[in-house]
Amino acid sequence: MKAVVYHGPRDIRVEEVGTPEIAANEVLLRVKACGICGSDLHTYRLGMFEEALGRPIENGRIVGHEMSGEIVEVGAAVEGFCAGDRVTSVGLGGFAEFTSLEIRERSPHLLPDTISFEEGAMMEPFATSLRFRTSRTQPSRCC
Repeated sequence: MKAVVYHGPRDIRVEEVGTPEIAANEVLLRVKACGICGSDLHTYRLGMFEEALGRPIENGRIVGHEMSGEIVEVGAAVEGFCAGDRVTSVGLGGFAEFTSLEIRERSPHLLPDTISFEEGAMMEPFATSLRFRTSRTQPSRCC
C-alpha cells in the first residue's frame, strides 16, 4: 500500500509499505480522509512530536492522526464495530491507504451517512477547539 513516510525534518516521502496486521483489540481501517494539523507541520518543519504523531515502521514513521474511513476487518476481541462501518478516529498512520486502530473507550466513533469522510476527519480538531473555547469562556467559581 502507499503511505506518507516521515524520515526526518523536511523529509517526507510517498512509499510502498506493507498493510498493517491487526491485533485482537483493533480494526483495520481503509482511510478515506486525513487532516493535517499544526502538530503535523511542527513535525515536518522541526522534528517535534515525532514519536507521538507517527506510526513506526522499519525505516521511518507513517504520519497523520486525524482520520476517517471504513472498517474492513475487525479483531477477534472487538465488540460494537463491524466491517463496513464508517468511523472517525484519532490514531497513527492516517496518511496511508490502511491503518490499524486500537478500540479504546473514546475512539473510534461511528460516522453517520450524513457526514462526509472529509468532515469526519475534522471531528477531532473541531472538538478540541470547541472544548478549548468553552473552557476559557466559562465563568470561574470561587469558594
